[in-house]
Amino acid sequence: MKSQIDLIIHSKFVIPVIPKNMVLQDYSLAIDKGRIVAIGPTKEIQSNWYPKEEEFLQNHLLLPGFINCDAQITQNLLKILQINESVAPEHGSIKTIQDSILDENFVFDACVVGIHELVRKGITCFGHNVIFPEAMISAAKSIGIKLQVGLVLQNKKSNYAKEFGDYLRLGLSIRDKYKDLSTLKFAFSIDQNDLVKSEQLSITAKYANELEMPINIVFHNNADVKFIVDSLESAGVLNEQTQLSGIESITDDLCCTLKRYNCKVLHTPLTTRYPDEYFKTLFQLEGNNPNFSFATANTNKFSTLDVFELMKVTGILARINLSPDSDLLAHQLIRMATINGARAFGWESQIGSLEQGKDADIIAINLDQMLGLSLDQQPERIIFSEIEKKISHSWSKGENLMRDQSVNRIPISTVNTIVERWLNNKE
Repeated sequence: MKSQIDLIIHSKFVIPVIPKNMVLQDYSLAIDKGRIVAIGPTKEIQSNWYPKEEEFLQNHLLLPGFINCDAQITQNLLKILQINESVAPEHGSIKTIQDSILDENFVFDACVVGIHELVRKGITCFGHNVIFPEAMISAAKSIGIKLQVGLVLQNKKSNYAKEFGDYLRLGLSIRDKYKDLSTLKFAFSIDQNDLVKSEQLSITAKYANELEMPINIVFHNNADVKFIVDSLESAGVLNEQTQLSGIESITDDLCCTLKRYNCKVLHTPLTTRYPDEYFKTLFQLEGNNPNFSFATANTNKFSTLDVFELMKVTGILARINLSPDSDLLAHQLIRMATINGARAFGWESQIGSLEQGKDADIIAINLDQMLGLSLDQQPERIIFSEIEKKISHSWSKGENLMRDQSVNRIPISTVNTIVERWLNNKE
């Protein structure tokens, strides 16, 4: 007798990510209570399960939802305001605007605008470091997307807090308030430009170890990476939960340190100037010890939230420097966008691959323009082709976030209203 479940999704192709390097054809996913209960050939799933709802996506490819480990989504609205003023793209211009208007209302509105874009780009989980984190949590909860909240620690005064102790106290209070929410993770976040004092790093490490929280360090171009990493090591900050975002070079010594502590590296190809040798190290490390994941670090006027762009740029540079097997490279890039990001957040048992028992965080790509391709060609073509990737559907824990490229809980009219309101506020 068939068992009733909430949802079955039928698809032409499925890339489950685990097992590795696999593409399945004419497969379906059975979903109940937000989790994948079975994945198998369509006829087998249809014979075993009776769904309340059924999706037939016969011209599509299913993937786990993408994970953008450092999205900086509030920057989207800031950049709109900057461009409207015809502000030249000098260094720091966005930051000047941010310091003058950032408050709880702005963070909420900016997160709604940013999350709308994330969902349209196939992202079902993201990380963001921002002051007024409770406003971001509220926006993410209302939409149903998973989030790592970066609790900012710095000595610089802001509209949110006066000094390091205030940031720490407020951050811990918010973490305690929302710690049981299954769609949230928390991390302490320290920007290289605001690197706290050694004794403050030690205090941060103490709380991070006690609460099993990661520490996220954001690097910028021309950073003295060795000095900073040595400081983190001396303070006891480096461990398998540590997230290092935007490191622009990995020397042999640093490589040994990262491997020794099993640190997670957030790869930011659109905002970091990587030397050629970096890519050799990246792909050698990723193959043996998968600690590299993607982050857009959406901090300049021309960056994007699109993880497909990160995969494509990284893949092209890898081809230039390494001449790898294109098909295996494509699978490696997909792992960086999915299961590796889940590992960075400590969520690998729930998301990052399409497996029985995991959350049904899924995206569907419309293959109308690529249906003539063979099974093995799919991973390479969806990353390297010039055809626009039409991410048509998205689910988080089995709840539909987007259908036919329309975000369910954030109509485009809401986004336009928010943008117009802030544009008017600046006049």
